[in-house]
Order: sequence, then structure tokens, then C-alpha cells
Amino acid sequence: CKSGQSIYIGYHELVIIVCGDVNGDGKVTSSDYLTVKKSFSGAVTLNEWQEYAADVSGDGTIGSVDYLRIKQYFAAKYDIYAGMRITPGHNITVRVEGTGGTVVQIPNALEINTETGKKLTSLKAGDMDIYAVDGYVSLETLGIYDCEVVATFDDEVTGDDTTPYALTCTFYDSSAKVYGFNWRTADEGTPALKYISDPGHYAVPSDFEYCKTVPAYTTEVAGAYKNTANLAGLEDGKTYYYFVTDLKTGESSAIHKITYNDPEASGFTFFHMSDTQDESHNGTWWNKALASAYTNYPNAAFTANTGDIVQYGGDDDLWRQMLGNTEYYTANNILVGVAGNHDYWTSLSYGLAGCMYGHFNVYAPDNQDTTYGVYYSFDYGDAHFTVIDTGDSMKTGDGVNSGKLTDAQLNWVKKDLAATKKTWKIVLLHNPLYSPGKYGADSSKNAVALNLQAQLNPVFAQYKVDLVLNGHDHCYSQSYPIDGDGERIKPYESETIGDIKYIKAGQGTVHLESATAGEQRRSSLAYAYSEKRYMLQQDCVGYSAITVEKSKITVNFYEVNTSTDEETVKYSWGIIK
Repeated sequence: CKSGQSIYIGYHELVIIVCGDVNGDGKVTSSDYLTVKKSFSGAVTLNEWQEYAADVSGDGTIGSVDYLRIKQYFAAKYDIYAGMRITPGHNITVRVEGTGGTVVQIPNALEINTETGKKLTSLKAGDMDIYAVDGYVSLETLGIYDCEVVATFDDEVTGDDTTPYALTCTFYDSSAKVYGFNWRTADEGTPALKYISDPGHYAVPSDFEYCKTVPAYTTEVAGAYKNTANLAGLEDGKTYYYFVTDLKTGESSAIHKITYNDPEASGFTFFHMSDTQDESHNGTWWNKALASAYTNYPNAAFTANTGDIVQYGGDDDLWRQMLGNTEYYTANNILVGVAGNHDYWTSLSYGLAGCMYGHFNVYAPDNQDTTYGVYYSFDYGDAHFTVIDTGDSMKTGDGVNSGKLTDAQLNWVKKDLAATKKTWKIVLLHNPLYSPGKYGADSSKNAVALNLQAQLNPVFAQYKVDLVLNGHDHCYSQSYPIDGDGERIKPYESETIGDIKYIKAGQGTVHLESATAGEQRRSSLAYAYSEKRYMLQQDCVGYSAITVEKSKITVNFYEVNTSTDEETVKYSWGIIK
């Protein structure tokens, strides 16, 4: 153990502090007390965990007594660890529901045995799903320490149609270190995910003779079956090949690959796309945007789609087509999902619950109701991402011309933003607060936008949210910085680097709508809050490539012609700290 090292307790990140280990090398040396001494004069600035490590006296301040005690410990004249105890092990209890299997705790792992004709239908550590790999759950890898683990077994059920479709992979938990896979089947089956490490070539079926198997869990959601599996403990930079299957029928997906990149690494690019819901092409146009994006930025971390992936969220055939036509990108890369109005407006969801949540395997915190979507958050690099579910407008209004966030979600958003220490705070949601489209600027249709402004502007200002990404209006818009009172900051402070103008952070929150990655382009209205607004050209799609670095965020908005594949960077701008 060493100071600054992260561990996970049931998916929650904790930072190890070793008293006296100010430099984070796992030892107490002369450099530790010299670093503390230099901090007195301001020659060295201690970060948060270094301050905890330096405060060996435990009085909440860093002073000469701490410096002397670390120095004396190094000289073997004082024991700063006297009286301290660290209790090792995993304080968990295991409960089994149903018959047909056993769960045994062995050192640092759980061993799951399932009887023939039975299946493991769920395994939960607290309220989070965990997944066995070849019958074992690593307590160390998942950081499971103090909780109850509940295993549920049931009879195997295999329907007539267990062919996988609508496969997605996203970040399951807030650490972005556990990948959550989701696929749909018409009938309930005995689903599983099989995977191998990179064999040195694009994998073929024979490579999976000695693969690892993750039993999946099945839930009936939105008119079909949601099947989920997780991968954890992956190695940085390593590529894994996988497919999903039914263990009884053998019906399987194609073989896909996913590369795990350390989410704690500084500096990354992700894509903002939205409103891909075109029925006429149903994925072929979105595929053009994805192809451009991943060609220009092949090492991008993920794509965030801020809602309305399909036209009718309750029509699973549209999800099958949309994700089938884009699976080269959506099954081989991380896709972050956000609920859109086409997932929750009754006329578009066919009255079904969980249309968006049924297609993504993401942990839903706060014991929330996922009928109209899901809210959650995750960290990546120097940024914290908060995903807001504007489907709450169905619970507090009619969702079309009225409604806002529930108090439960609003309180969760405040706690989530208050808890993060990341440099950048980025919010994802579907319904805009500020947009020159009809749902932002038309007084007969923007009641939800106005309600969200009243609720969220003070919150975004208090917790210094830098960037909000939204959809819904299918046009491009970059707002001026918006303050806590909903006022635009004009003029604002900026800095130009090369040909790109960067807005100085801290003046207000910038709202970005990246047009549509589908066919439904729209015009925009004159709007005082938009610094830039744009309507896509005929037969074009749009997306933003957003590069996040420690000191700045750079946004490049691309327009791609779906007939010629010609692409143009229409706007480049950024935010700088």
C-alpha cells in the first residue's frame, strides 16, 4: 500500500493514506519530511491526499510537529504507527435465494456452483449486480468488503427465440473500470458472454476453445428480454474479443472486440452525438458519423449519445436495426446512453416502461425508478460526467409542454456534483436548457426548458459545471457562458491558442447541442443565448469531437455528407482553466 493509491469498496473509490508517506512511494524516507518542510515556505504545494499523509499528529493542520515526527520515525526514534491497526479480509455475508446452487467464500473470492438444469439469475453485492467468471467472483478485483451478497438460483428457461440483438457496451459503474454489456432477446434463455484475450489476429470461433464465460442475467423490460453481463479487472491497453450467446440453443452474436483503456489516464477524446432516430435509414446515417469520428480519433474513449437513438423507443425492431447497422462501432467501443423523449413520450414509447434502460447495462443509483430513463455518473480522466434523466418531466408534467426534474433526482444531482474533485464537470441530458430550436426558443414549446433553467442554473453555478451537452432540437448551438441567474455572459474573457478561441472557465456554464447524427436536421430561431447556431446542410450529419486535457477542453464540430463522405470542421472552440 502507498499513499494516493485507489481501492474500491463495492465500486466506491477510496484513496489509501499511509501516515508519513507524503511522496506516495509506500515508504517513509527523508524526502517525505523534507517535502513537508518545503511546504511551510510555499516551495511545495501538497495535494489533498498528501496533506492527509503529512498530518501524522491528526490535528487537521500541517505544522512543525508533523515534520519532526516523520523525521524521528525515519531515524527510528518515534513510532507514528503506534496503536494503529488495519483489519484485513472481506467482511461479507452470503445469502442464497431459491434452490439449485451454492455460493462459498474462499480466500479473496466467491465460488459459485450451479446444479444441472438450474441457472444463476442474479448475484448482488449490496444493490449492485456482480458477475461470475467461470464460476468465480474476485472480491479483490471488485473491491467487495462490507456488504451482503445475495445469490438467486432458478430453473433454466429457454424460449424459442434467443438470438441476441441490439448489443451495447457501456461503463457500468462510476469508476468506468467495469464494462457493462447489454443485449436483447425475444424470449428468455440461458444467456452468457464469452471472451478471450487478444489472440494476435481477429478472433475466429476456434480461438474460443479455452475462453472465459460470464453467465448473464435476464429481465423482461420494454416488451423483450434484457440480458446483461459485466467485465471487470481488465488490463490497460489490452484488447479482448467476445461474443454473447445462449448456452442452451447456441444462438450467438458475431465476434466483437473491445479495448480497455485506463480511465484515470489524463487526456482523452470522446464524441457527442444525438438524435440518431431516422426511420428512413435507421443507422446507416449514424454509421457515417461514427466512421468519420473513429477514423479521425481512433483511440477515442467513448461516444455519448444524448438521446433519441431510435424514432419509437417502444419498437424493438428499430433498436435491432439501428444498433445492427452501427455495430462495427457501437459493439466495439463504449457507448454512453442518455434517455430521450422518444424513449418516454407515450406516443413514441407505446406506453412501455424502461425503453432506454432496457438497452443499456448501467448501475442505476439511488434506488431510482427507470420507467422513463436513468440517471447516473462516472469519472474519466480529469472529468466527471453527470447523466441527467429529463424523463422526469413525465412524472411532474405531461413531458411535452411541461414538467421538470423530481426532487429525488435534483437532490441526487447536487450530491453527485458536490462529491467530485475532478478538474472538469460535464453534464449530459436530452432536453436542453438553452437551444435556438423550437424546444428552447419557441415560447409555445419551451416550458420544460424554462423549468430546467429554474432548477439547474443555480446548481450548475454553485458546483461550477463547465459544459452541458444536450440534444432534442437537431440543430447546432454553442451558448454563451450562462450564470446562476440564467444570464448570458457577454462579453466574456477568453484566450486564443492558434486559431481556436477558448472561453475562460468559471464565468458560467456553456451549453452545446451537436445537431443530429441522423436525418432529421432542423432549422433554428434567432436566440440571444446562442453565440453560434447552425442548420446542417441537406444529407449531412453532425457530431462534436471533444478533447479533455488537464487545463483545457477543445471542441471540434464536424459536418459529414452521407452521400460523398466529405467532412468539414465547421466550428472549433474550447474552455480553458
